[in-house]
Amino acid sequence: MDFKTAPAIIDALVKRAKIGLMGFTLADDKYLSSIRWWMKNMRDWEIEKDWIVPTYGTIHSVATTIRAFTEEGDGVIVQLLSTTGMNRQSEGRIER
Repeated sequence: MDFKTAPAIIDALVKRAKIGLMGFTLADDKYLSSIRWWMKNMRDWEIEKDWIVPTYGTIHSVATTIRAFTEEGDGVIVQLLSTTGMNRQSEGRIER
């Protein structure tokens, strides 16, 4: 059974679509404040705004994390992703 989407959701989607950006957007203050609110209220952990490092996609996030916390020649174990193509992309972005 299908239910009609709530008008508030439709309005928000139309408003967003009119901006014309359909990809990743920049992390503005509202975005960063939302993350800080979530961490405080859902995880009981107050974080600083400058601790938040936005990344745009899973593969980029994994590669960035590995580069940040390893040195050239370190061994890293990463659970394989569900598709071979994604594994090749992440290996190429790590540059290690």
